[in-house]
Amino acid sequence: MVEIKRNLAGMAKRHKDFIERKPVKRPLYSVTVMGRGYAAVYDKTFNKIPKGVEIKPDDIDMQAYINDVEKLLGWHEEAGFDMFYPITPYFFIPWIEAIIGCPIFAGKDSFYAEPFLRNWDDMPDKIDLSVKNKWFVKLCEMTEILVDTFGDYHPLASSTHLRGPADMMSAAVGQKQFPLELYDNPEKLKKLGSICTDAFIEVARTVNEIASKAKCKGYVVNNYGVYTEEVCQYYQDDAVAFLSPKFYKEFVVGDHLRIDTSFPSTLYHIHPVSMFVSDELVKFPNLRVIEINREPVAIGPSLEDMLPVFKKIQESGKSLLINFTDIDFSTELLEEEVSIACKNLSYAGLCIFVCAENVEDAFLKTAAVEKVFKI
Repeated sequence: MVEIKRNLAGMAKRHKDFIERKPVKRPLYSVTVMGRGYAAVYDKTFNKIPKGVEIKPDDIDMQAYINDVEKLLGWHEEAGFDMFYPITPYFFIPWIEAIIGCPIFAGKDSFYAEPFLRNWDDMPDKIDLSVKNKWFVKLCEMTEILVDTFGDYHPLASSTHLRGPADMMSAAVGQKQFPLELYDNPEKLKKLGSICTDAFIEVARTVNEIASKAKCKGYVVNNYGVYTEEVCQYYQDDAVAFLSPKFYKEFVVGDHLRIDTSFPSTLYHIHPVSMFVSDELVKFPNLRVIEINREPVAIGPSLEDMLPVFKKIQESGKSLLINFTDIDFSTELLEEEVSIACKNLSYAGLCIFVCAENVEDAFLKTAAVEKVFKI
């Protein structure tokens, strides 16, 4: 059992103020200690998974994973500031892709999915989520074990890292083929999107229900450690970067809206290259938080360049989470850009989220941010 050093009730109040966009003296501030890659932080789990061959659900060693979670939970108790560590099944596994039928492989330090739908004649009418689906069974079993292990004293994530219908379609047919199918087989692609959305909703609801059995009530949104009293379902669709705004509206926005209205509340993740989707997302009734990455410096754009989109999100009544994803951000640049955010955005419904390599790095970055907050 990990010693909980922070006042979780006080943290939960700050998160509630963030979600409800209440007036506050400073933004919500969270730090995730995630190292330099999947292998580094979940080393006990990752080292036991075979490399270079298709992995199977039983290749995930549950005891090794519990040991890794205990380590990470301890790190975040020490240096996470406002962040609730999201206790969830191994979220670097492409779970939803595996569940719909994609073979999953482990590379040198990450996981990837291969396409399974090479011929449209092989497209199923629905994804089989019975006990025959070994990846779905594994996801549920892992969630149950995490509830039993940690749920008495720490809230669990409402679900693991589940990508949305565009990412699922891209994984199913292949990233290179996905943009071509927009033109070659648009109606079949739309049907696939609907099938994927059905599967996403059913999988997420099932896991939500298992997580709700934890004695420690409330939920944590996967990845971003946002605490909510009711389920807040995380989803993302990086593959919308392949789409124009017109194609996003034609092929994906309806499925996104269906996900949004299937849960009490949602959080959506965006990369800057896909910020155009925010024009539609701000209209979603249950979307509470929009998270946008401040990408590594070499990729950009700068935080200042993204301010118009940030302001639009806040003015729409949604909360905004700015994710400084690059652990190599200097403390000087971090302080400068957090200062720009705080001078130009409302503190109400604002979260500054910082990625750190280790606990020491987290303390250094927190000291820089605290200069801006003056705390």
